Amino acid sequence: MNPGRARIDDVARQAGVSRATVDRVLNRRGKVRQTTINRVFEAVEHVRYSPDPYAQGFSRKENLRFDFILPLATSRYFESFVRELEREAVRFDRLKVTVRHHFIDAINPSALAEQLVKLAPASDGIAFVAVDHPLVREAMRHAHALDVPLVTLVTDVSQSAHRLAYVGIDNRAAGRTAGLLMARFLGAQSSGSVGLLVGSHSYRGHEEREMGFRGKLLERAAHLRVLVLNEGLDDDERSYAIVGEALRSNDDLLGVYNVGAGTPGVARALIEQSRAGEVVFIAHELTNYTREYLASGVIDAIINQNISQEINMAVQLLMNKKNNQHLMRGVEIPKVEIYLEENMP
Repeated sequence: MNPGRARIDDVARQAGVSRATVDRVLNRRGKVRQTTINRVFEAVEHVRYSPDPYAQGFSRKENLRFDFILPLATSRYFESFVRELEREAVRFDRLKVTVRHHFIDAINPSALAEQLVKLAPASDGIAFVAVDHPLVREAMRHAHALDVPLVTLVTDVSQSAHRLAYVGIDNRAAGRTAGLLMARFLGAQSSGSVGLLVGSHSYRGHEEREMGFRGKLLERAAHLRVLVLNEGLDDDERSYAIVGEALRSNDDLLGVYNVGAGTPGVARALIEQSRAGEVVFIAHELTNYTREYLASGVIDAIINQNISQEINMAVQLLMNKKNNQHLMRGVEIPKVEIYLEENMP
């Protein structure tokens, strides 16, 4: 079949699915079984259907190489990113894109800067969880000078001239959402303190969430006192110890907002001190490790970002840049999601 003549209906017929299913698979909309996804992509290749970005992949002789740099934190959150990268490997391969992931010590600007400099000469694009530090910004300048596009992932940097784009939710809006939820859960009659656990102020995203939370709580529940806890460093054990001490030292602690990772540690502290379900607990990211706490009522609400969407957005942005396409072609901006025990997917 002539590649230029193939249509989406040809793909649907070859795969034995509806036109709508093909559209969902190609545009990452909704839930589709993996076996169906595989059939659709096999049909795409068989009939040589080639809309962008697939035409870009078919026309290239060599794979693009994109690198993801993730922090190896002593929490399990970024394991979800690795699983998603591995799950999408077949799809990326069909687009002639090779995606590799690299771990560095958590919240270590020196290690991140070193990895950026090391990867840049042989990479077609790098996505990374940014630490907002001069060493990192200098490494970004170095990569930019080599014409390597950079995408900051989950959290941004304060000086963005040397990066292509930021991929992630609006973290200030996420913090304000947490503040609104906390105020609504506790109500106007409650008087006491709310614990604020930040992973690290080296993450701009964590600072933005903290700022948003404080601002919204001041607007909606000024009678509540914000108790700033030590940095949890996205560490389960450290977060467990910090929140455990806060519970012992503050009889009026009514709620906890965990800005970053370390949520299992916070949950364990609440459970062990018999405060689960009594202290309002708002956390981030719906994962295999946090959903059980949401289902059991230990966590009252989870503010989430779609990891799969963000990984694909990062790859799409880098592809668009390398293929001289409009930067936002095929890109869907991530939204702040709210999950309660009754609406978990």
